Amino acid sequence: TIVVESLQNVQIHGWMDEGGKRAYFIIIGKEKEDYKIWVANLAENRIVEKIKSSFDRFKGLKSNAIRKIYLNSISVGKLTEKGGAGLGLMTIALKADNNVNFDFEKINDQLTLFNLHIKVCAN
Repeated sequence: TIVVESLQNVQIHGWMDEGGKRAYFIIIGKEKEDYKIWVANLAENRIVEKIKSSFDRFKGLKSNAIRKIYLNSISVGKLTEKGGAGLGLMTIALKADNNVNFDFEKINDQLTLFNLHIKVCAN
C-alpha cells in the first residue's frame, strides 16, 4: 500500500518535463526487523509549503489521531485541483505507524527534490 501510494503521489504531484517525463526513484530495503522505503521526486517549488503543511498536520500524532483526521477528510469530501482529497500522505503515515520523515533540497528557482523516508515494521 505504501509503495502504491508513493508512486501515485509522484504521478499526481511530481514535476513533469516538457517531454512528459518525470524524475523520481523508489528504493525498498530491509534493515534488521524493518523495511525501509525511500522515495524521491522533483516537485515545483510552489507546492513545497503545501506538502510541508500536510505533514505538519499529523507529525507526531498516534495512529488513532491520524485515523480521525483521515476519516474527517473523507467525510468532508473536498477534492484538490489534481482530483485527490489529500489523503495519500495520511495513508502512508497510517500504514507506517507514522514512521515517516521527509526533507526538501532546493534544486533551482523552479524545482525542489522531495525526499520521503518511511520505516515499516516487518513483523
